[in-house]
Amino acid sequence: MELITSPIFIFLMIVGVLGIGAQLLLNSRHKQKNK
Repeated sequence: MELITSPIFIFLMIVGVLGIGAQLLLNSRHKQKNK
């Protein structure tokens, strides 16, 4: 259970969520420009 509470694991989780969110924002903006 130590892995889940480790700062590195939390950092990777945050980076992953931000990365997915950024891709969704870029995709939505790109689709709007194409319309």
